[in-house]
Amino acid sequence: MKNKFGTKLETSFGVTTEENIAEMARAGFEASFYGWGEKVDFFGIKKIYDKYNIEVDSIHAPFNNLNCIWRDGTEGDDYIVRLSKCIDDVAAIGVPHVVVHPVCGDSFPLSNLKGIERFRRLIDHSIKKNVKVCFENVEYTEMLGIVMAEFGNDVGFCYDTGHESTNDPGIRFLKLFGDRLCCTHIHDNYGLSYIVTPILHGDCHMIPLDAGIDFRRVMSDIRSVDYKGVLMLECARHGLLHTYSDYTVREFYEKAYSALSEIASY
Repeated sequence: MKNKFGTKLETSFGVTTEENIAEMARAGFEASFYGWGEKVDFFGIKKIYDKYNIEVDSIHAPFNNLNCIWRDGTEGDDYIVRLSKCIDDVAAIGVPHVVVHPVCGDSFPLSNLKGIERFRRLIDHSIKKNVKVCFENVEYTEMLGIVMAEFGNDVGFCYDTGHESTNDPGIRFLKLFGDRLCCTHIHDNYGLSYIVTPILHGDCHMIPLDAGIDFRRVMSDIRSVDYKGVLMLECARHGLLHTYSDYTVREFYEKAYSALSEIASY
């Protein structure tokens, strides 16, 4: 079975959302994802995807200031209410997955029972809505391990190739959580070499094969778990290195599709 090819909605081209999605479809993409937010035309965007026969495979939940979930106080409770509203909207448009960060940022949020209790409420709500919460590997792998162990098969896993390279290059996440793989975020970077290169952080979100990740190894890991879902790119036009700033929307999606086609053949 051939995996569908997908890419995130890259919104920095100065074109309308419909023109953007039309170019995505023209390049050959069959699936996509975008982010939820109170100021996002969430339902309007889904209608445009439907018009161009592009499947929305997942929605990315908010993550800024998410660490409050792990702390005492009402802010964490309010954040779970916000994420629950996200799940309500995802269910309303019939999308199967919502990608959630277990943590966010450079400050380590110590695990406590309050955080587990809050996430439990969110997971129970997602089950009722028939939406699978997929935790993504980001900073602090310990926290990902906690939620994946706590919630078992009630949650899925979103495998991010770039975060694995920069945050945890010694960990093969699909050997840990590949049995629950539901979503992929595929992009390239230079890994830990950012320490000696003039960029602030290594998470550059480049198109595959333009930086240093070994995508033969990545695809071997994905194939090893018999993944049937979407091979989804999460590439940025600007990113930290501004690699594609001069690309038009058509050039960007065509290059991204070509690279994804190549690594999918490995």
